[in-house]
Amino acid sequence: MSVDILIVDDEKNIRDILASVMNDEGYKARVASNSDEALSEFNKINPSVVILDVWLNNSKMDGVEILSEFKSINKDIPVIMMSGHGTVDMAVSATKKGAYDFIAKPFRTEALLSTIARALDTVKLKTQVDILQNQLGVGGGEIIGVSSYVRNLNKQILKNSNSQISLIFGDTGTGKEVVVQNLYKQKSTDKDLFVFDCNMQNLNNVDQELFGAKGFIQKSLNSVLVFDNLQMLGFEVQQKILDHIKNNKNFSVIFVANDKNLIHPDLLNLCKKSTIETKSLNDRIEDIESLTKEFLKHRSVAKRQKVKEIDQEAITVLMNHNWKNNIWELLNIIDNLLINVDSDIITAQDVKNFINKNTSSDSNIGMENILMMDLKKSREEFEKYYLSFHLKRFNSNITQTSEFIGMDRAALSRKIKSLKING
Repeated sequence: MSVDILIVDDEKNIRDILASVMNDEGYKARVASNSDEALSEFNKINPSVVILDVWLNNSKMDGVEILSEFKSINKDIPVIMMSGHGTVDMAVSATKKGAYDFIAKPFRTEALLSTIARALDTVKLKTQVDILQNQLGVGGGEIIGVSSYVRNLNKQILKNSNSQISLIFGDTGTGKEVVVQNLYKQKSTDKDLFVFDCNMQNLNNVDQELFGAKGFIQKSLNSVLVFDNLQMLGFEVQQKILDHIKNNKNFSVIFVANDKNLIHPDLLNLCKKSTIETKSLNDRIEDIESLTKEFLKHRSVAKRQKVKEIDQEAITVLMNHNWKNNIWELLNIIDNLLINVDSDIITAQDVKNFINKNTSSDSNIGMENILMMDLKKSREEFEKYYLSFHLKRFNSNITQTSEFIGMDRAALSRKIKSLKING
């Protein structure tokens, strides 16, 4: 899904420059020059982030007043305020009214992009969990499953709810985000949840991003902090985070990682009694039936389809499958079966046909190989891998693919052609 960024500034050259930068970074820029245009665009596109100038000529409202209007419509929207005549009092006032950050003009493009990335990270976890809760049927803290693993997981979450520091680790797709949200709920706190995605940061500047005067930790005092993809940070930075935690009891911290071997030994030791491990579907196959049925129900509702049933032989096929991408893989199978099976009942043959069609060796280009390329090449290869995957998922249907990934149909067709993808 595309990330819409609304830019509100009365100077056309600034709007155009910022829009160009945002579009180059893969965002979708929208612009407005006054309060009327800003509110119109805001209601039209429901942006992911707003960049808002404080002083606006020929406008009924100034930036701070517009900020209040935006927050009344969507209290969670990150709004980055900017001004060429900024003062400390103005920054404090804007922050109190709900601004995510305040940037003085002129500013470095890198600083603005970094702030946008942090803003998106802040709301990322909530968005992911909302989606997962809809898909998994997780409501009121319930985690779906009948296995001893699920029972123990709920007990661990309750046990660790009062811990100042916790560690959640497990492979991709094993539900770490859901555990984070359940742990946060069990804390019975009114503190905000702040997410720092270590995978999305410029690692050369991570010290400043974390520990600077306007860094993540300073902004997140008296909050619950989540460090997602912690394994991306080196031991030196992890040690600094630990030192900061030991010296400051004003917040609790949840670390999330997919590789325990890349976590600092001192951190592992500190979390020895508050570590939760999420398991692969291969290790909890007795949960596959209940998960599958919940997925079918909730995904059918999301797609406005009649809820399909699945026969027991089909469940057996799924239980015998080797799950490499865990819950996300199961969701992908369910989504495709809902699209491609006409009958009201999904059979074992339906499941076998999809699995056999999508497990050929040429469908996997190897993420390890992508990670060893330079940024430009890795981005191109990932786009090719990503689009090829979804084209195959929707049987080369451009319209369905474009709707799912949030890209204009014509733009998707051009991208497929430029990447030489055989859809």
